[in-house]
This record gives sequence, C-alpha cells and structure tokens, in this order.
Amino acid sequence: MSNPEELTITTVDKYPSSLSSSSSAEDEIISKNSSTDKRSSSHRKRYLSSWENDPASFYSSYVYDSLGTKQIKYSCWLYKKSNENDGSVMLGCRLCEQYRMIKNKNGKENTWATKGFNVLALDKIKEHRVNEKHKEAEELELQRTSMNQPDWISTRTIILSRQEESIKNLMYSCIYLCQSDHPLNSFIPLCDLLEKTGVKLLPADVNGVSYRNDCAALSFLQHIASVLHQDLLQKLSKSPVLGFMMDESTSRSIEKNCIVYVRYLEDFEPRTSFYGIVNMEGNGSADNIVKRINKLWERDGLKKSKSCWLAADNASTFTGIHDGVAAKLKKQYDMPCLELSTCVAHSYALVGKQSGQYLDDDGKIKIRPFIANFENLLGKIYSFFSRSTSRQHKLKQWYNFLTMPELKFKKLFDIRWLSIRDSLKSIMNNMKPGNQALLAFLEHTSYDLDVTKSERNNAAELLMEILDDRFLFVLHFHFDLHECVSGELTKIMQKDDLSYKVLMDKIADKKEMLVSWTKESSGTYPWGPSLAEYINLTDTTDVFGAFKIRSKESRDDLKKECCLHIERLLQEVEQRFPVSELHRCLSYLFDPIMIEENQYLLNDATFGRRELQYLRRKYEKLSDFDSNNVQTEWESFKSLIINFIVIKTSNDSPALFWKKFIALKSTTNQYFFEQYKNILMLLSIYLIFPLNSTECERGYSAANRIQTIARSRITNETLECLLTVRLLLTNDIRSIRCHHIVEEAFKSWNNPESSRRLNRMQLMIDVPDDYEPSRQVRPMVKKRKLLNCATTYSGNSNRPKKPRANSIKCANGCGRTISSDDPMQVNAILCCHQHEEYNWVDEEDSCRRRLCNFCRIKLAAPTETSVWFCEDHRDIHEETEETIIS
Repeated sequence: MSNPEELTITTVDKYPSSLSSSSSAEDEIISKNSSTDKRSSSHRKRYLSSWENDPASFYSSYVYDSLGTKQIKYSCWLYKKSNENDGSVMLGCRLCEQYRMIKNKNGKENTWATKGFNVLALDKIKEHRVNEKHKEAEELELQRTSMNQPDWISTRTIILSRQEESIKNLMYSCIYLCQSDHPLNSFIPLCDLLEKTGVKLLPADVNGVSYRNDCAALSFLQHIASVLHQDLLQKLSKSPVLGFMMDESTSRSIEKNCIVYVRYLEDFEPRTSFYGIVNMEGNGSADNIVKRINKLWERDGLKKSKSCWLAADNASTFTGIHDGVAAKLKKQYDMPCLELSTCVAHSYALVGKQSGQYLDDDGKIKIRPFIANFENLLGKIYSFFSRSTSRQHKLKQWYNFLTMPELKFKKLFDIRWLSIRDSLKSIMNNMKPGNQALLAFLEHTSYDLDVTKSERNNAAELLMEILDDRFLFVLHFHFDLHECVSGELTKIMQKDDLSYKVLMDKIADKKEMLVSWTKESSGTYPWGPSLAEYINLTDTTDVFGAFKIRSKESRDDLKKECCLHIERLLQEVEQRFPVSELHRCLSYLFDPIMIEENQYLLNDATFGRRELQYLRRKYEKLSDFDSNNVQTEWESFKSLIINFIVIKTSNDSPALFWKKFIALKSTTNQYFFEQYKNILMLLSIYLIFPLNSTECERGYSAANRIQTIARSRITNETLECLLTVRLLLTNDIRSIRCHHIVEEAFKSWNNPESSRRLNRMQLMIDVPDDYEPSRQVRPMVKKRKLLNCATTYSGNSNRPKKPRANSIKCANGCGRTISSDDPMQVNAILCCHQHEEYNWVDEEDSCRRRLCNFCRIKLAAPTETSVWFCEDHRDIHEETEETIIS
C-alpha cells in the first residue's frame, strides 16, 4: 500500500456543504451570524437537538476507505450532560474532554471539558468553536487521524477476532448456566451483567446481531455438547474393552427414556462417563431398548464386540434370561463376551424390602403387620411435624432448652436407599433419656390450653402410640439393624471403585453379626447395642427416661418377630448375592488385596492356572484376544507382580495399584504392552467391570435438577444436550480443558456451511469510545397490581387465657412457676424434706421448693419417686448413703 500522504483526499458529503469550506471562511460566517442575530440567540433556552446539526458544533478528522483513499469526516463535538448535584442540563465538548483541555489560555477553568457549561444558548456554542484550546484539540485530532491506518485485511482480522472473542464469552456464559442448573431464560440478564462488568459481548445496535436469546444459547450448547461427545468417542476408540450401565425411567415431561453410561480405560485408569439418554417413545420393552441402543452405537461407530459388561438394576427388562436386554444383545449382535452385572445397591434395596413381606393364602405378596404398623407410625410422626410450622418451632424451643442439636424428621421413600436410616436416626436421638425432646413436646401439647382441643387430642394419641412398648422395641431393633448392618453396606455399595472381594467379605461379616444376635443363651438374646440397652432399662420397670411406658406386655412375640425378620433377611442376602465365578476368578488374579493375601503362593507354578483357564474359555471369542498366548504371558507376569509388591505403597485402590504398576513397567520396558497384550486385556476387563449402576441414578438426579416442574416441557433432545454439558464438562470454567472445548465448539459453530451472520457483519470501526450499547426491543408497559395491605393483625384474641394462680418458682432456676391448678405442672415433684420418707429433716431447714415438669424431664427424674434433692439437701442424702454402706 502506498504512503497515505500521497493519496488523493476526498470529502465525504455527509454534512452540509458549508462544512467543507476552510476554517477561516467558517469563522467569517460565524462572526457574521453572531453579529446579525445576536439578540435572538443570546438569551437562555432549553437544550435543542438541532444545535448538534449546526455547522459550529462540528470538527473535522481523516478516515481511510477500503481502497486507501484519505477522506475528511465531520463529527459533532457537542453533547448534552447532566449536573451531578442538581441534575440540570449542561453543555459539554467531547473533543476538549478527550484531549484534557481543562484550562484556557488565561489559566481559568475550561468548563466545557470539566463539569459542563450551564448557559444553554447557541451563541455560547459558537464562541467555544473559536476558543484557542478547542482549536488546539481540533489540530491534535487532525494530526492523529492523518497517520497511516492499517489496510482492510488487517482491520477486518482485528475486528473479527474481537467478535470471535465475544462469541466465545457467550459460550462460557452458556456453560456457566448449564453447570449451575440455571434455565436458559437467564441468559439475557446474565449477558447484561457481564456487559456491565466490562466483558466483551456483541452489542446488537452496532453489529446488527447479538446472540443473546435462549435460542442462541441452546445453539451454543448443542455445539459444545457435540464436541464433548466426539471427545468421548475418541477415548472409547482407544479403550481395549468397554462396559455400559443402563437404567430406564419416565421423565417429568412424561417421556419414557433410558439413560446410558459407559465404562472405559484411559491410560489404564477406569473412567465412567455419561454416554446419552435415549428416547423410548413410550415403549419400554426390551426389544425397543435393544433397537434404540444399537442405533445409537451405529451412529457413533462403536465396535460392539469390545463390550464386555452391561450393568443394570434388577428389572426383568434387563435381566431376563431369554428376553432381557443383555440376552437379546448377545443373540442379535456380535457381542459374544457381554456379561450382565446386576447392581448390588439395587439388589440390597430389594433385600430389605422383601424381607418384610410374605405370601398370604391367595398367593399375594403382602407386608407383615409387624413391619406395616411400624412404618405407619414413622409416617405419622413425620406428617405431624411436616404440616405445621408452629409445631416445628415449639420443638426447636425444646431442643434449645435441653441443649440438643436441632434434628429434622425425614420421610420414608422406597426409591431412596438411605431414607429409612435417616428417619430412624432422627427419632432415636429424640428418645434417649435426657434428650427426650419429642416426648416432652407431645406431653406439653397434650396439656396446653392455648391450642385447640383437636391439637391436644392428636398429640396425646401420638404420645400414647410412641410410648407403646411394641413400638419402642421394634424401633431400637431396626435402628441397630440399619446402623450396624444395612447402613454401612448401602454406603459401600454405591462406590464406583468397590472391590468384589471387599464387598463379599463385608457381606459375610454382617451375616455373622446377624446370626450372633439371634443365638439364644440362657433364655436371652444378645441383640444389637441399642435394643440390649433398652431391654436392660425397661425389663424390671415401666420407666423410660422421664416417661412411663403406657402399655407393656410379654415380649416373646416381639422377639420371635425380630428373629423371623433376621432369618428372612439372611435368606434374601443368600439369594441376591450368590458367588460369581467370573468375578471370583478376575479378583483372584488381579485384586491387589487377594494378591497380597496369596503373596506366598505367587512363586508356585500352579498359582492362578485354574482361574486363568476359566477366563480363557470365557473370552476366547473376544476380538484381538489370543487365548493361547495368555498362558505364557501369565507365567512371566507373576514375577513382575512379586517385584512390584515389595516397593508399592499400602492402601492403594485396585485402579491406583495397577496404574502405578503399568507406569513403572512400561517405563523400564518399551515392549511391555506388546509382550503382555493378552493378560493386559484381561486386566482391562477386571478394571472396568461395574458392581453397581448408581451412576445412572445420579444422572437422573441431575436430569431432575434440569427438568424441574417449571421446565417440565423440555424435550428429550434438549435434555440430552444439557446433560452432556453438565456431566461431561465438570472442569472449572477457567481450566485449560474448558478453553479447548470452547475453541473447538466455536470452530464447529462458525463453519462455512453455517453461513453465520458474524462473517457478513459490516465493520463499524468508527464507533465512539463513549458508546453505551443497548438492546433494541419494543418497550412493554406492564400493569402493576396494587397490594391491599389494609388487613392488619388484631390484638383481640378469643383464645382462652391461662388462669392466674398463686404459685412458686421452680427450684432449678429456670424461671417457670408451679401451682396446683396449672395443668402443665401436674407431674412437678417436691423437694426431699416434703416427702414423708424424709420427715426427719428439721423444719428450719425447710425450703418449700418444687421442681417443675420441664426441669424434671431435663434431669431425667421419673414421676414415681416424686422426690428431688435440691442443692441444700444433697449433702443429707449423701450422708445417708454413706451410713447405709458402712
């Protein structure tokens, strides 16, 4: 490009022709106009927009067109500004402010460049036009704009790079919304917030397009999800074997779908990732699931023969021997090595459910009354407090009074495996002597005259049912069962890195514990710790803490029911958790725990041969697996394991153990993967085999957070897109991986076939620096509804007031009063000397003290004794005990 100073200068005929004349001519015109029409323009008037079109309010600068021709451009330096103090309209000069001309030649302040000129008159604008400092600013502007400007290609590249950065910022905003489970309707206000904080976005009224609506956000997320899915497919293609986890459910939009997760190896480290959610179109049969899954695999080009595992819950749709999903996949497609693995967490949930059931005479499955009545009362306790905030508040006051931590009752859910444990825990913590807040609240409410009669009757009825010996016995029994056995098993069964040996050893330990609870010795059972303590406290008395058990009968039937429940539980465990020969052989060869236990046998030549023979027959049709060479590889592979066990760190998970092992051996032997190709394939099968499908449940939980009740109309395709971004892009938004995904997503979004408007935008280089973008929308006037706040709370109440009575204060210092006609204090007890058993106490030592019913419950004093030793007489009681002992 030639020197711009040598180019022809043309004038842009954008403004009146008077502007293209010389500055001296302009000054002549201005002075002439000011002399002839001085009277009409000297007086103050309101700001007129026509002043911005007057020749005196323009200054000249240079611009270059696409051909490199220098042109003169005229811009308005006048603008309207408001006073910060009183909000009045002022005149300002953009040019003087830009070049900081805050002082005139005489040293006085140039108000045009600082706070603004307060005289609204056209002649003042013309006077500022000939100001020396203003002319100096015009010369500086001409000097700056006359410099060499970049050519069209470089200018377009710079502008487009800025626009690309803006699009990427919008993509980051979409990822943030998706990771935070916010609706896409929040995209517009989020963009406004980012723009306010200085993030570069696309202003609509500059470029003609902004991509700031929910449709644009969904389009961005679709491209991001596509990039994430392609990245996952690349990892799956490198993994030697694959495993899948599936679960079928119905979404909030009443669409039946099947969620799919995949297990694979990445650098010999097992990974679990979301693969997709398949729309079943209302048909949840095994044939339809197989058809949809196969279509999904063919679309992604997966090699089905690499699939070795299929994990699912215990639904017959997946686990059927002949017509299940796993059976049909093996028959209809090339998947000879596919093995079904039922979820252990689902299996144990069925163990707990079916152990409380029985078959009636008609062959129908019913819940035993022993369990049904217990669960019914648990539901009553939850419902009593969940539907009333006032009850919860009063119970909280009892927590504070008894210095107990605040506990919340939880509801029983069949689909939530730990719900019954949490329900029992909160109730049990309210039952222990000294912490009986629940019982104290119910007793207090049953005598409270400030509540309705129905409220008192409901509280009294619930208290009677809770203080029933049958309920308390069963409550302590199930609390021990879930705290000592089921709770721990349920938690470890939901771990992704669960070892088969650890699981089976833990189940065996729990089975021995249950058997030991029911071993009768001298006519008694050891039971669990909580039940044994309850039996010891209430075996010879009816007192349980500060309360009396209302109905207590023979406990022989209760003990038989508990023994029957444990027996049924053991039967279900045996049925649901049989020993799997495939899992046993893989664990025997590759589980670090079993390798350490059998360390002394590793030097034996026959170690692992029987297990290896079983695996050879099982996977002889697996692609790229040589069942003959694997035997020779195993013999030399054992020596490598022996050497590694000596230097390995303890307490490593199986995945971490083998990752360190392979990293070490591949570093010292460059042909390691070729020499042990087949044994490493068996190791890969062991590393990815899923013992549970709880990740599918977590996926549905994430789907429910996205497809809320307010967003229940989200289609299955949109839900899959949002889930892909939500579950596959868990990295921080500032991470390198997130940056890489956004870069690839932008390339996919901006491909030439899409013909984006971004590439067809007109370059607006001359946008002023003080430009404030705004969204071009039609203003909508919404009617505001006035709230009627005339209703005020009336202090007049028709509730019966508590009658006043002559009373005394509680001796424990709680501040409450005790009187004979107070129904709340019917169980208050006397001080020791007021009882006939202690009539030997001198009258001058009399203190006339009583202990209120609240403090009696706090100190766990039973009502039968009716005696309490105050601080003055505690030493008398201690001396009496010493005399008896001596």
